[in-house]
Amino acid sequence: MIKKLTEDLLDDFKDFIRQHPIKMDDYFTCDKALNDFNIEDNISYLRYENNQIIGLMTIMKAYDVRLRYAYALDDDLKDLHEACKSEVSSYKVFLEDDSDMLDIFLDLGLTVERKVYALRRKVGDIEVPSLASSYRLEELKIPDDVETFTNIRNTAFVNLKGSRKRAPEEYLEGFQSEAYFKEGTLMLYHEDKPVAVIKGAYEDDIIFVGPIAVDPSYQGKGLGRYLLSSLIHASNNIKRDLELSVNADNEHALKLYTDLGFYVEKKVIALI
Repeated sequence: MIKKLTEDLLDDFKDFIRQHPIKMDDYFTCDKALNDFNIEDNISYLRYENNQIIGLMTIMKAYDVRLRYAYALDDDLKDLHEACKSEVSSYKVFLEDDSDMLDIFLDLGLTVERKVYALRRKVGDIEVPSLASSYRLEELKIPDDVETFTNIRNTAFVNLKGSRKRAPEEYLEGFQSEAYFKEGTLMLYHEDKPVAVIKGAYEDDIIFVGPIAVDPSYQGKGLGRYLLSSLIHASNNIKRDLELSVNADNEHALKLYTDLGFYVEKKVIALI
């Protein structure tokens, strides 16, 4: 029997997730995330047998309609998948490349969109390279700079696999939340023209970095290195590791990140 998640089933829903951890994004199933879980923000169904939960699937409406968690004791997610698909045309799944669940989702008809590296950098300062005096770096002004920030990001990422055009409102919500890392959300100007941006956000016990975006006409000038080095320097006193993600085929960005002390922590497969 398939049931849609309701308030009276919420405690059992959370207990099932805690009892059956799987190799998905721990951030979305940690205690804090579960405590903050809002039914209206997710598409969630449970599968029952003899009045016991034997499987569930929950998809976040945010994060580009992304799977938060899915597990069934018998590995049969078909009915849960079809129930969720009755509310959304498609959803994204991110799995570690050695996940036992990869074949399950491929059998459900999802396909591999791209491969992604999750990178981490241990706490530690860095020397920030110098730029010509015609450049200046400023903390983002909220809300005045949000539209410009978004436009630079969208222009820089227009051909990036797995990316979509963002609206300023999507970033504004994050900038106004407790996750906002003010000293690490920066805009770089060339004379009076905004040309590059970077954002850091608190996530659990780390700082997640992204986007790092440079206007295409200013790429190849070392501005991405300068921005990321500036964020690393700003974060040093906070004593949190940094994390970011990069498409596996983006060799130029991967080299930059490893040059600055990041290492591959996980290899992830993105399905849709």
